[in-house]
Amino acid sequence: MAERRGALIVYATTSGATAEVARLIADALRHPDRVTFDLRNLDVDATLLPPGQFELVVAGTPTYGKGDWHSAWQRHGGRVVPLLRSAARVMLFGLGDARGHAATFAGGLRMLHDFVVEAGVRPLGPPQPSPAGRVPDPVPVPPPAGLAIEYRRNRRAAPEAIREWLSACLGDDVALRAERPVI
Repeated sequence: MAERRGALIVYATTSGATAEVARLIADALRHPDRVTFDLRNLDVDATLLPPGQFELVVAGTPTYGKGDWHSAWQRHGGRVVPLLRSAARVMLFGLGDARGHAATFAGGLRMLHDFVVEAGVRPLGPPQPSPAGRVPDPVPVPPPAGLAIEYRRNRRAAPEAIREWLSACLGDDVALRAERPVI
């Protein structure tokens, strides 16, 4: 079996907010071998997906409309499945709008979670509240494992929420554990 690389943060974005969160996650991991990858790149060249097996794969999506995930996951998610299955650990994050769409807050995360579970992968971690506060009431179904984040309304709280989420999920794993930057 080939040696595993560090971390892959794979996501889809349209407006750039999910890419910003993916970069924050990569920065918080503080691992020298971390790759961020926008699934929309596969629309241009299907061979661009980073090769190899990863110790950690973090997958993310925004939420659109009435709780939909990004369409790039529908088009290219199947190409990511082998990376998910071969990873030692998989974590998920989703962006949402709790104020304007409380009933479908981070619904894309639910769709991504269901996709990953249907692929035979169990994502790490308990559901995490958004840095903007707790998941709004009433939530129609229990939130999936992963970080539900309302990034646009509370960007300043996002880095700390991401560090806490990574630390809670990765525990004492020194190679991938989130660390506070030295100031």
